[in-house]
Amino acid sequence: MPHPTRDRGDITIQTLLAMPVLMLLLCFGVQVAALVHASSVASLAADKGAVSGAAYSTNGGSPTSAVAEASRVVLEIGGHFEVAPSAWIENGQIFVTVEVAVPRAVPFMPHVVRRTAVAPVEVFLSEDSR
Repeated sequence: MPHPTRDRGDITIQTLLAMPVLMLLLCFGVQVAALVHASSVASLAADKGAVSGAAYSTNGGSPTSAVAEASRVVLEIGGHFEVAPSAWIENGQIFVTVEVAVPRAVPFMPHVVRRTAVAPVEVFLSEDSR
């Protein structure tokens, strides 16, 4: 006849102790994926906005078209702005900054991703001025 052991319920206790750690790791993985996605969205929007704003126009670049293009890209992909995109021209270059909100699954992780793209403003030179 087998002797009763004192190991009864050990598996249940070990499972109860390990489950919160596994859930925390799962949430951390989801948070990292959301952070990487938001970073990609912000980078793409800033790049597309800078390219759009740098295109030749009569005033030598357009921050308005840069902001419109960056906004369109973020909304098309399904991101959410933390702050509206901004664009400015300085020293013949256009700067576009986009801030995208990151959904939160774990506290103490960044909740905003900011990316800035720079592109030279296109200038049309007539044949005589070349």
